[in-house]
Amino acid sequence: MTPDDDRDIIIHAFMLVDALTGESLGERWSVWCGRESAGAYESEADAIAAARTAPEESGRPVWLVRSGREPSLVADF
Repeated sequence: MTPDDDRDIIIHAFMLVDALTGESLGERWSVWCGRESAGAYESEADAIAAARTAPEESGRPVWLVRSGREPSLVADF
């Protein structure tokens, strides 16, 4: 199974980098319900909680996508 960017709920994990120094500012998470943004979060737990309570989540799988890794299914509502 692979995520469907047009339908599924996808949590993207990414590293935030300072534009001037190039130093890592830590990991952040963004939640997308299909093509609509549901927000950005500072913790994985907050992002997963937001994905589970998204009003559009009915019947959609939730995926966690990290750079350089295979997507993993978090939950199938």
